[in-house]
Amino acid sequence: MTGEDKHPDYWTPTYLKAWRTESISQLANVRKLTQNEAANLLGISRKQYNELENGKTRIDRRTSMACLYLANIAENSPEYLRKLLFKDQL
Repeated sequence: MTGEDKHPDYWTPTYLKAWRTESISQLANVRKLTQNEAANLLGISRKQYNELENGKTRIDRRTSMACLYLANIAENSPEYLRKLLFKDQL
């Protein structure tokens, strides 16, 4: 069993990328998020998000909790998450 197969107390870059490209898009019924869109949802810059997803910066607990919170919103209120994602296009 590799380290990513266990449930570590922090997220890995693989988990973060899966959150962006699979979880949120499937739950909210939208296309895959860009790194810029994911960064906006998390309240960080695209550069910071890129560094997290590429393993240059460790994903802190606050970021992983925000991802889980947003996934919960996507599952329970997908329309609200779509509004957050596309507010500039409305």
